[in-house]
Formats: sequence, structure tokens, C-alpha cells
Amino acid sequence: MKYIIFVIIFCATMGNLNAASYSFNGQNFTQVSGEYTLTDNIFGGFITTVPIDPNAGVADVTPILISYQFFDGVQMLDDSNSKILAFRVSVDDLGYVDETAMTIWRTPVTTVNGGNVQGIDMYRSPAQSQMFGFKDGICGENNGPGGECTSATFEGTNSGIYSYFDLIFSSGFDF
Repeated sequence: MKYIIFVIIFCATMGNLNAASYSFNGQNFTQVSGEYTLTDNIFGGFITTVPIDPNAGVADVTPILISYQFFDGVQMLDDSNSKILAFRVSVDDLGYVDETAMTIWRTPVTTVNGGNVQGIDMYRSPAQSQMFGFKDGICGENNGPGGECTSATFEGTNSGIYSYFDLIFSSGFDF
């Protein structure tokens, strides 16, 4: 599956010589329920119209985004079946994605408070990492276009989670 995604991303960049492709491969989930297993993780990639400036910090890349595709072991989300709520990334000197703040939800996004939400959340920085793949989200706020859900929690009945926090977050600050 990982090789198929790479081939799709590679071929999609052939039409735009300035386009750049980026891949993402998260850690295996450490907490799972429902369809998710401990060998699942979030992986995939995206294509931009131009390369992202290295070391420029985390920035919204939706204005230059051509396409994306991510798989969490259970569901495949791409630009044909999902909606971006946040797509912020940073790349290092070598062009590797080193920080992310992405939220992608399967469409159609519910307009019912308490309705089902399915999606992928990817938050990664040097000090923390939180990856969520879920099919059991519950809409809590409907502030989007047409009353679409903009905030959700998940039950932990059909989801995969990976979390890492640097020791400083758990031990506190010592001044």
C-alpha cells in the first residue's frame, strides 16, 4: 500500500515541473479500538505547486496544495473523499516534513451536532506528536460553511492513537 501511494504521488507531479511531493510516515498506534490495530499508523503524502521553503516554520500550505492522500490502516482519505480543516506543515533543509498540524475529515461533513465524524489528525513537532485515526468522532460544534461540524471528540470505540510528549511536559519546568 505504501508503494502504491508513492507511485500515485510521483506520477501526479509529472505534469507540473515546479511541483513538489512530500511524504509522511507516522509511528504505529499505541492505543487502538474497533477496526484499528497496533500495526496501523498514518502514512501518505501530498503535492504542492511549488516547493515549501525549508526551515520557514509551520505554515498553511492549502493555497499551494494540488492533492493529498493519507491512510491510517483503516481509511484512505484524499482530495476526492475528504475535507481539509487544517493543513499546516514545515520542512527541513532536506525537504522532509518535520512538523505538522493537519486535520482532514471524510466528506460529507455532518451538520448535526452529535453526528458522526471520521478523519485523521496529525500533530507533530520536536517536543510532541499526536496522531489520531478515527471513525467514531462526535460533532461538538457546527460553525463551518452550511453549518458543517468544526469540532469533534472521539469515543475511543473505533480509533487509533499515537502520542508522544517530551519529558519536559511530564516532569515540569525546573527554574
